[in-house]
Amino acid sequence: MYDEEPDEFTPRERGLRIGHLWAERTDATRVELEHVAARGELPGELREYVLAAGMRERLGACEDPNAEDEFWTGFADGVLAWLRESYTGAGPN
Repeated sequence: MYDEEPDEFTPRERGLRIGHLWAERTDATRVELEHVAARGELPGELREYVLAAGMRERLGACEDPNAEDEFWTGFADGVLAWLRESYTGAGPN
C-alpha cells in the first residue's frame, strides 16, 4: 500500500503524509478526527491495518528506536493538518 513512496522520509514525515491522506479519505466524523489529532489514539483495527499494510516492516527496518512513536505522532499531526485545511481553509503550514 505504501511502497510507492520513496524511503527518504523520516518516520514522522511518513506518518504526517499518511495521517493527512487517511483523514482526507475516511468517513470518520469531525469529532472522531479531532480525537485522533488531539490524543494520537486510533482505533485498534485502524492501527493494525496501517501497520499490516507495510508500515511495520518499514518502521522495523529504521535505525531509530523511536520510529513507531514518531510515525504515530506524525500521523496525528497529519490528521490535524487536514482538519485545519478542511474546516478553516488555512491550508498547509
